[in-house]
Amino acid sequence: QLFAEKLIAMNFPVPWRALLPADAVATFSGAGGLREICDVTGAGCELSGEGDAPASLSDKILTISGNVEQKEAACRRIVDKLRVLQDVVDQEPGVFVIIVPSSAAPAVIGTKGSQIKEVIELSGAEVSVAKESI
Repeated sequence: QLFAEKLIAMNFPVPWRALLPADAVATFSGAGGLREICDVTGAGCELSGEGDAPASLSDKILTISGNVEQKEAACRRIVDKLRVLQDVVDQEPGVFVIIVPSSAAPAVIGTKGSQIKEVIELSGAEVSVAKESI
């Protein structure tokens, strides 16, 4: 019984985090930016402020919250907007950095890389796993 109660208590939406390039911050802060994306998708979007990230990081940390559908919709709109901003055409590869907590890395990577290999195969994405902590 206690274990089941703990599982239920842990069943909450986990926010997603990504890096928003420093040169894109102004675009996402103005009209048609994050506020509009939040309004349309129902997701919550928040950019890191001064002191919220390491001083060596020029990019901002973007936190996307909500249910899975809301986060996916917001993420899609953010990526689309970044692609336009960076002049990346549809089939051309672009860069989008997702931040995964170190405690979740084993689940994302999977046994002998099985999970991350599946992501690569299904999406065609190029994935790099860095060991730096943000």
